[in-house]
Amino acid sequence: MRFHNIYPDEPFPDEFDYYSDGTGDPDILSVTLEVGMTQAQITAAAPSISGIDPDHGVVGQSGTITVNGTNLIDPITGDASPAIDGAGVTISVNGNPSESQVDLNFTVAQNAPTGNKTLTLSNRFGTDGATFAVVDAQPQIAGISPTTTWYAGHAYTVTITGTNFGANPAVSIDLPTGTIQPTTSNPSNLSVTVSFVVPANSPSGPAPVTVTSRGSSGNGFFAASVPIKKVLKSSTSPDH
Repeated sequence: MRFHNIYPDEPFPDEFDYYSDGTGDPDILSVTLEVGMTQAQITAAAPSISGIDPDHGVVGQSGTITVNGTNLIDPITGDASPAIDGAGVTISVNGNPSESQVDLNFTVAQNAPTGNKTLTLSNRFGTDGATFAVVDAQPQIAGISPTTTWYAGHAYTVTITGTNFGANPAVSIDLPTGTIQPTTSNPSNLSVTVSFVVPANSPSGPAPVTVTSRGSSGNGFFAASVPIKKVLKSSTSPDH
């Protein structure tokens, strides 16, 4: 396509008529831009995002997203125009964007809801997007109290402490007889109390405990902790 009626002493128009260069692809056009005696070749096409890294951000943290693809900036101004839907995440351009790569600064608010968002880049010819997830931080178990050995056939109530449990964590215990999900109470981001019964037929062995965050909103963005192993005795009576 070719632009007409453009002079060096006049501002460049934001919109203009164009026609195809004969490639047969109406979305990707080869453009000859004439300004005075100067010509410049540009491509008139919407952005196409091939990937973003990282594709998630942790609540309360900041970082940089690298967006790769084609036609990611405006072909006339050279600017990148990013956006992200919903609340809780802010983004801005970092450095000098190019047609194939745009770096973005991001900050996830401490109260940001977890879940998928759509990050977009736009130019005057269109918009493309990619999924960016907001997730809770990895849970970490600090300890289990009381720290007694568990015995087959006995009921227990223990409190698990740590960090990043979320508002409604799930707990599992891998007994030698199989995995159980104990009843939870008093959940918080730093602790949860669980009650359970060890089956009477359970043999001795390790009993890993895992806390899984279900997010501040409980919407399914899980992040499992590294299990802590408890010792399980097959005896139905504690040793004295």
